[in-house]
Amino acid sequence: MPVIINANGGAVRCEFLFKGAIIAEYTATLYEANSNAIINRNMGDNDNAQDDTMILPTPLTGNNNRRLYLNVSFYGKAIGDYEIKIEVYQDGVLIGGDVDKSAITGGKQSTLLAVKFSV
Repeated sequence: MPVIINANGGAVRCEFLFKGAIIAEYTATLYEANSNAIINRNMGDNDNAQDDTMILPTPLTGNNNRRLYLNVSFYGKAIGDYEIKIEVYQDGVLIGGDVDKSAITGGKQSTLLAVKFSV
């Protein structure tokens, strides 16, 4: 489902959230509309205090039909459940996102979350 952006609103911030006893490494890639051209690519992990975010480029109208993919590889530190999310905010309001929740298996796991923007 597309995330609708207000072209006249403030900056759009995408947050990458990790819950559960996991060590995760990710690549977040923003693709141009109808293309494989990469607009922005962020890499990081959930094992430090640095924010795991991406701010969409301006003008916001340029983000119409762009896709954001969050590709995550992780290991569970303990058996239980995990939750990995993209949350998209504009003007401090949650306007959409994607989520994957499941059980930690104890081995290597991966997930791919996706958001498509509409302006």
